[in-house]
Amino acid sequence: MSYYKYGEMEINYSKGKHLNAIGSLEKRLEAYEFEGNTELLCDIGNFAMIEYTYPTRDTKCEIEDEGREVDNNLEELKRYLELYKDKGNKDCLCYVAAIAMAEFMRPQHKKSHYKKTDGKYEVVGYGINQLKSM
Repeated sequence: MSYYKYGEMEINYSKGKHLNAIGSLEKRLEAYEFEGNTELLCDIGNFAMIEYTYPTRDTKCEIEDEGREVDNNLEELKRYLELYKDKGNKDCLCYVAAIAMAEFMRPQHKKSHYKKTDGKYEVVGYGINQLKSM
């Protein structure tokens, strides 16, 4: 994960909870569905692991693999994200990250392509200048 892209995780995601990893993940998932830029999938995987490391809710850890219900990576990713949000099962975040990387390696999205985003998408929460002033 990139310190320069996501900031200092312990401060931004743990102590003060200034940034929202799930909100940032959802923003990038929506953007990927719309435009198909595979770089967003790397962010999706990283934000899932940030949330796994610094959860914003009470969580539990247990394997809850209900099996693939669909052959669509994006639908499966959304299903595990909702399972995490509903039940707090951190293992679902590992599935979110793994499915994002599977989509990155062998995209199913019809518009999939790679294009560097150069900071086009902000992290959900405070802006970087607001964080620096805290």
